[in-house]
Amino acid sequence: MDKRRKILILGISLFVIFIILTVGVITDNIADKNDENAGLISIPFSSLDLEKENYAKVVKQLEDAGFVNVVTLKIEDLSLGIVTKDGEVESLTIDSGISYY
Repeated sequence: MDKRRKILILGISLFVIFIILTVGVITDNIADKNDENAGLISIPFSSLDLEKENYAKVVKQLEDAGFVNVVTLKIEDLSLGIVTKDGEVESLTIDSGISYY
């Protein structure tokens, strides 16, 4: 074999090894992420679905999806009801971290 052919074979071999290692790392990360999410509940709607929605309906949807300890808070500064109507969802926070407005 001439020198160019050996270099080409070496380059292709290194590239294939790199691809195999990359795929292995990616699939391992996906498996780890799936393990982290095991037992968690998915939210049955997007934040856009909450817009102008009645809070009682949202509470029911969350409980039907398996959420427990759903708490509602009264909006104290609701005076005229111009921005947020009475009974309307203003925001939703899940586990004190993920907020939907």
